[in-house]
Amino acid sequence: MALLSMIRSEKPVSRLVRLGLLAFLCTPALLSTRLEIADFSAALRSSPVIPVVIRTDGESISGIQFDLQYASDAMTLSAMAGPATRDSYRVIHQTELSPGKKRILIVGMNSEPIADGVVVLFHIHLNPAAGERDVTFSIEQLIAVDIAGQAVDATGKNGTLSLRQNMPSSLLTAEGILNSASLAPGPIAPGEMVTILGSGLASTPDPAQTVITLNGTPAAILFAADWQINAVASPDLAGDNVQIELQHQGVRVSGTSLPRAASAPGVFTQDASGSGQALVFLADGSRNSHLNPAFAGSDIILYVTGAGRLLPASARIGNATAPVLSAVEVPGTLGLTQVTVRIPQIPPHPAAPIRVTFGQAQSQTGVTVAVR
Repeated sequence: MALLSMIRSEKPVSRLVRLGLLAFLCTPALLSTRLEIADFSAALRSSPVIPVVIRTDGESISGIQFDLQYASDAMTLSAMAGPATRDSYRVIHQTELSPGKKRILIVGMNSEPIADGVVVLFHIHLNPAAGERDVTFSIEQLIAVDIAGQAVDATGKNGTLSLRQNMPSSLLTAEGILNSASLAPGPIAPGEMVTILGSGLASTPDPAQTVITLNGTPAAILFAADWQINAVASPDLAGDNVQIELQHQGVRVSGTSLPRAASAPGVFTQDASGSGQALVFLADGSRNSHLNPAFAGSDIILYVTGAGRLLPASARIGNATAPVLSAVEVPGTLGLTQVTVRIPQIPPHPAAPIRVTFGQAQSQTGVTVAVR
């Protein structure tokens, strides 16, 4: 009101100037960080993956929090880190605030900004009784901060998922077959532990009647439920491609294919999200964390799946080579490799990047170890 009173009392030319100032102050900024969900269509019996994309318009964004409102009677969903989150060495924390409302927090312990791209992948488990309908994913309570911890302008774009009866459907999708450690899709290696997400995966009364075959060979199933199957590929998996089939009581119900790789290593993380603090044990058996960092020159133990036939291994921590002292299969387990690495002489860091290589393939980005 004070500014309006000043405008009314001024001479004509001055009033024009002040009116221009008022218009400038009241006009939203054209540039802002945007969080976007696109519109998709999916068959009722399918397993869609919905990406959330960030566009920063040059802002240096360090952290994001938002609530996702969705139709809980039509689906359940889980959030996983997208490539932009992993590549920026951030982790995802999620909690169900109430039925149909999930809070997502993306944070990290480094000062690099979050890159533009897919920050979250929502894996959808559809309710078979949902029926044909349009369901909305609404982004609410969006907060973004820069690397100085200051709030920045951010807007959200909602998305719609159209569920249709007459669309082609598949219970298995390439996007829903993940390395169990990295939770990233990609090629399958001999002996790799894989997590399969979807809908109607083990819908028979007896989950033991659910079979996953890879190139015709049954995989060892560790866990089977309607929404998820954990399995281990045969160590003798061969060929350039892998044909994955889902069978219920001996009948093929779905299939897809992925490339085969000699190795596709994924490092297990402490919160099982596939990014952030690695699941690392120090020489005294305690877990590594920013509160319990490893000394430079000490040995640590971490766990990997997708090492293939234990090809030559190497590792890097920070920007330095980290000697790999041993890489052995864990006795009594399937698909699990124990790797012992020596911390190189690097500066202290609460979240130093760590990557392990088997043959020509590297483990996922976004995994860290605490060093002092």
